[in-house]
Amino acid sequence: MVHSAPMGSHGVKAGLMPGDRVPLTEWFEQALPEGLRRAPDPVRANRWSTVRRPAGQRTGEVLDPDTRETTERRQELAELLAGEPFRAEFLWLTEPIRDAGVQALATLLGLDEEPVRKPAGEAPSPDGKTLSWQTPELAVELHLARIGGLADSLALSLADQRRTSALHAAIADRRAQVVRRLPAAWAGDRASLALLEIHPKDAYTPRSADPKFALRLGFRDAGRVTSSW
Repeated sequence: MVHSAPMGSHGVKAGLMPGDRVPLTEWFEQALPEGLRRAPDPVRANRWSTVRRPAGQRTGEVLDPDTRETTERRQELAELLAGEPFRAEFLWLTEPIRDAGVQALATLLGLDEEPVRKPAGEAPSPDGKTLSWQTPELAVELHLARIGGLADSLALSLADQRRTSALHAAIADRRAQVVRRLPAAWAGDRASLALLEIHPKDAYTPRSADPKFALRLGFRDAGRVTSSW
């Protein structure tokens, strides 16, 4: 049984210590019918593919903590992507949030240089542009485009808001719009990252017309993992 404190209180209170839980678990295991067995003990994952040394160690260069952290973050991404560029998409609604998102990415990865801006004709979709950075560890590409009608309310009237069939149809329609709008994912069978800016939840009436869930499904259909503002 898994329990998290935010789920609320329960009669067990603090529960049992590990030394008490182990014999209890073994006792439960003896009661399992033939053909059933306890799942194996979890094993801590090792996310490092190779033995790593802190950034700057090989050259003897002394890096300040922020630079060391961003350099190691780029190195981790480069290892995870096996040499491919880190690519992300940002579908924005307002220019201040667009600019803040670009700056947040640059700060997170320590991208100090001005990005190279590809014209619209060379971007993944004709209504956007791509910013790219090149660092010793990692190439970074960020595609920017207006989110447009994808952020609009789902096609639900007040009369339809409690009809499950109408909600399912509206979600399916928005999912299809997302797939039609987006270009093919860069990474083939590997999911890529998409950031979305949509309207505040109070802007959607009825509340079930909020497109966030439909957008998550549509971007998943298009091979993207999403995070939204």
